Amino acid sequence: MAEVDPSLMAQQAFQGLKWHEGPSSPEKTAAPVGSMQPVERQRPKRAGAGVPSSSLEVGYKFYALCGLSHASTKDFVAGRFHEVEGLLGRGVYCSLDLESARGAGDKREVVLLRFFPGGEKSPPEGFAGIKVTTTPCSTWREEGFAGCWLPTVCSPIGDGQGELCLRADIISKATKYDPGSWGGGQDRSVEVRQSARTLATGIPQIIERWRYQAGLVQWAGLAIAGGAVIVAGTLVRFSFYGSAAAAGCIALMFGLSSL
Repeated sequence: MAEVDPSLMAQQAFQGLKWHEGPSSPEKTAAPVGSMQPVERQRPKRAGAGVPSSSLEVGYKFYALCGLSHASTKDFVAGRFHEVEGLLGRGVYCSLDLESARGAGDKREVVLLRFFPGGEKSPPEGFAGIKVTTTPCSTWREEGFAGCWLPTVCSPIGDGQGELCLRADIISKATKYDPGSWGGGQDRSVEVRQSARTLATGIPQIIERWRYQAGLVQWAGLAIAGGAVIVAGTLVRFSFYGSAAAAGCIALMFGLSSL
């Protein structure tokens, strides 16, 4: 009987097999070609261009505004959040702008949403963070994100339902929002603007990011704050310290609420 080369025998024995990483063991095991299991997508763990770091933090809350019909408003306030299809795929559509939430020419009711994209008390299973995109995107769920935001400064295409799309799971509370009316809820415009400013850190293009952040500044309020500072300085020169302190408080109040 002819001798057989041992290396040839080993090659034939492992023919049709390939190495792959097992999901539950760090050791490599052989598996037939075509039998590899699909890799489960992981929740995003790194912040950077397109993912604001705060949206990955546990306990970091955001606010947004959602325009709804009267019937849907009742459901949302009761904790029943409806996901719908739109330009950014399936989710709860909302906005960071009050007029956009109300809708042009549409007398919709506005609901204030509080949400935790990084989890309220612990990280959510399989997803986290807000993806900031410059073009319509409907794959953010498969990529492991809790929501997707398409800033108006980045794309001429938008969805009338809102530019921010969220998983219903991350919304913790919804309240009817109409600060100008009796029982319309506390004015949260500063918190909504702060949420917009935080999400804007994920806009990849620097110029677009600056444009958006500049649009969030209440310039009239800053002008009042600047005038109050000048008045306070003048009063100090004439030793009217009490009046100067009052003017300084006014400057501080308008300055903080305008940024």
